[in-house]
Amino acid sequence: MKILMISNMYPSKNYPNYGSFVANVEKTLKKKFEVETIYITKTNNLIMKIIKYIIFYVKVIILSCYRKYDLIYAHYASHTAFPLLIIKKIIPSRKIIINVHGNDIIPESKKDEKYLPLVKKILLKSTAIISPSEYFSNILKKEYNIDAKKIFIYPSGGVDTKIFKKINKNDACMKLNIDTKYNYIGYVGRIEINKGWDIFLKACKKITDENKNVRLIVVGNGSEKQEFKKLIENLNLSLKVNWLDFMPQENLPYLYNILNVFVFPTYRKSESLGLVGLEAMSCEVKTVLPDAYGPSSYGINNFNSFVFESKNENDLSKKIKLALSYNKNDIQKNARETALKYDINNINDSFMNFIKEIEGSYE
Repeated sequence: MKILMISNMYPSKNYPNYGSFVANVEKTLKKKFEVETIYITKTNNLIMKIIKYIIFYVKVIILSCYRKYDLIYAHYASHTAFPLLIIKKIIPSRKIIINVHGNDIIPESKKDEKYLPLVKKILLKSTAIISPSEYFSNILKKEYNIDAKKIFIYPSGGVDTKIFKKINKNDACMKLNIDTKYNYIGYVGRIEINKGWDIFLKACKKITDENKNVRLIVVGNGSEKQEFKKLIENLNLSLKVNWLDFMPQENLPYLYNILNVFVFPTYRKSESLGLVGLEAMSCEVKTVLPDAYGPSSYGINNFNSFVFESKNENDLSKKIKLALSYNKNDIQKNARETALKYDINNINDSFMNFIKEIEGSYE
């Protein structure tokens, strides 16, 4: 079986985590299928970005029309819809799988909205759609009128629970050179609009004022980093926040195990799943999740996590305090069991079988 995978996001040397889930899916597919990939890596130069997209579109159209592929696997409906619709006009029988991820089907800005007409067309013309969560699957069915039979839920490559597991906190602190004497509350994610970094800081401000033994660890970067820095200063948190704008993927299991509480405060409607929440749960870290969007697919209050009212900093503060003081280990054990359901090996078998069914049986 020969697959052409296309994506407008892919990791590079300068941006190793940008589109890492795309590379993970590619790696999985290559275990059983012949995969050729056309992708774009991140650039902040507008002219170079335009040139990259032109080359990307031309290459996708030409190769799709002149080479024999059993199917095309596309990441991000919004930025791949244009060449795919052209291909479907030229070769109507071409099988296409669309992997939706976030703001490609739930627009977060006017810029996102302009792609919606193309997105709706390509989703209806596609052979199958990969959804990262039940939350997104419901949106596809209700708002895009997609037949449930066309949708396969595949959580962004899943979690490698053999790597993301419980590690001794002292060992983890030594690995990352972090002081062991404090209790840590952590955030891992982009510093972008609606990701919740603002309510995270405001909620933690109340806690650090009451408890001098609490410190914050933030890992992430993004377009709102200046606003992030300013809020830290305004809240007088400069001496209490350890901010790392980047951390290699292999160090994340150590980071999670340093934390007493991990917070995933997103209130972004396009948050399709949130693998960081599952990674923390896999490490048996007490995790605080919102009651809406992607994380609501796996977070169950007082069972595997502490769930707060989305965007409510007071409720978030209350749930973080509860998590810090919670001494039983039942919630952490249940968190690990939940993460195992998203284990990369468990979900990959069913994913590969689904791909096989699209074109028939391949050995």
